[in-house]
Amino acid sequence: MLNLYRQRSVFRDHHPGGEPVVHADLDLADVGFIGLDALLVKGSQGTGVDELKAFSSTVTCDRLGPLVVAALDRFNAEAAKRAASMPNSPELVRSAQSELIRLGCLTGKTDGTLSDPTKSALGRYLTIEGQPTDNLSVTEALVAELNKHATRVCPLQCKTGETLLGDTCIADQKPAAAPATASRKSDDGAKTDRKQANRQPEREQPRRPKPEAPQARQQALARLSIVRGGGSHPIIGVGF
Repeated sequence: MLNLYRQRSVFRDHHPGGEPVVHADLDLADVGFIGLDALLVKGSQGTGVDELKAFSSTVTCDRLGPLVVAALDRFNAEAAKRAASMPNSPELVRSAQSELIRLGCLTGKTDGTLSDPTKSALGRYLTIEGQPTDNLSVTEALVAELNKHATRVCPLQCKTGETLLGDTCIADQKPAAAPATASRKSDDGAKTDRKQANRQPEREQPRRPKPEAPQARQQALARLSIVRGGGSHPIIGVGF
């Protein structure tokens, strides 16, 4: 671990607990280097990052400023790495999702979320591998285990109306329409004949004579009286 105030040949003593004792003859720059060195010894774990951030806001020395910035960057990187290695972290879940997709246990995209589809895919994998599924957790060890498989683990599941052919789901072919049978044809022919027979009498019925007009009827009766003649009845001529 870098010991800044040793590099600057700053004389210091220690309390029994290990904390440095700052002598009165040290200037502000020396004090700053001593404080930074103490924070670096403590490290980034726990409250180390927050303490270093608070310290950086008090630094006024131009020589010390770049060192504080570099130390803070390193602390942040170490903290991020620890957070990424925590169980069910977004980074680990995203890595597990990528492996589950490759192994045929999960469909969709990686999003770093331990969602229901991801849990279902993980449980499916663990069941195939003969492992318990009561406590689903994504860890570094699980991601490493998934990465060891070189081929598909979960069998391909086809949707309704599809059939598995090799490693591909093929849509089922619809059955062709059945041809009409002889009995159906004869029934259709009988129906057609009955319809034609029902229409035939309508065409053969004779037309009824139209009723004669009243004037034409009177003229016909007058002619009949003339032809008969005789008797005491006067002859009425209509239309002469």
